[in-house]
Amino acid sequence: MSLLAEAFVQRGHQVSVVCLQNKQNRTVDVVKGVRVYRVPLDNDYWPFGNDRKPSSVQRLKWHLQDTWNRKSAARFAEILDIEKPDVIHTNNLTGFSVSLWSEAKRRNIRIVHTLRDYSLLCKRSTLFRGGCNMREALHRLRGHDVTLFAGLAHGRCGGLEQPVRARPAHQAELFPRHRQPPRHLQHRRSELRGAVTGFELG
Repeated sequence: MSLLAEAFVQRGHQVSVVCLQNKQNRTVDVVKGVRVYRVPLDNDYWPFGNDRKPSSVQRLKWHLQDTWNRKSAARFAEILDIEKPDVIHTNNLTGFSVSLWSEAKRRNIRIVHTLRDYSLLCKRSTLFRGGCNMREALHRLRGHDVTLFAGLAHGRCGGLEQPVRARPAHQAELFPRHRQPPRHLQHRRSELRGAVTGFELG
């Protein structure tokens, strides 16, 4: 992220970055021309690099809060009103939640989102549990192979109105043995195209 932000600054753009810190106050610095906002984590505990594993109840509570974090969205909204950006580029939203997108939508700001993992679909971020990945798990449940994943971004996910389109490389990465959707899904492909503008699958 730092290389991308610095590259935009070198091209004459104004760039601000918002990230989390394990402190209870907001700080603002300028690093190589990039304004960096460091904000507190609005949740029960700091989950990164923690030696002591929280209880299952604490983890459940944490993830429920991280599904739609209103406090985090309010903090982000304050920064949006200060900076008034043309485009927002999000990456890993763990600790922020997708509630940030709703604040961008409310201000008619376009969003670009780079997928670094599967955290929007899976709280473990890996789509892997019980010794198998999601394709194998769904195969066991449904009795046939799953070859097409389309994430729908409606309502609480920022008010976006079209499904996310995945490039074939990502389908191949998640489902390596299957390149094309089955016959009964192929008629849906045209509906899945032209997906969320402003989203980057990277």
